[in-house]
Amino acid sequence: MSCCFSLLFFFWAKAANLLNRPLPPLPGLEILEETIARVVDALQIWLNLALSVAHDIAIEKNFLLCLQVVGVLWVISYIDSLFNFLTLIYIGVLLRLSLLVLYDKNQNNFNFHG
Repeated sequence: MSCCFSLLFFFWAKAANLLNRPLPPLPGLEILEETIARVVDALQIWLNLALSVAHDIAIEKNFLLCLQVVGVLWVISYIDSLFNFLTLIYIGVLLRLSLLVLYDKNQNNFNFHG
């Protein structure tokens, strides 16, 4: 949504410049502290999980977990070699947005609580 807004604002500003008109008003752009706190909380969970896996591999010498990590990284590397990086990101974004819409439409069919 914000990408469409940015693109619309860009073309509006270019048209205003060509027609010698004043630029459109730019809304206040700010990031709320709540948003930053949520992002940091999510990152903390992911980093703690990654550090826990690294601890299990390095300190406790969990060979099976090490093989799983190597396998996942190898699969990601193989898939990445088939696509351009930007194409892979684009496919990931499309899948994520599509899955969200499918989940919203079929939310009653999913039973996550047993």
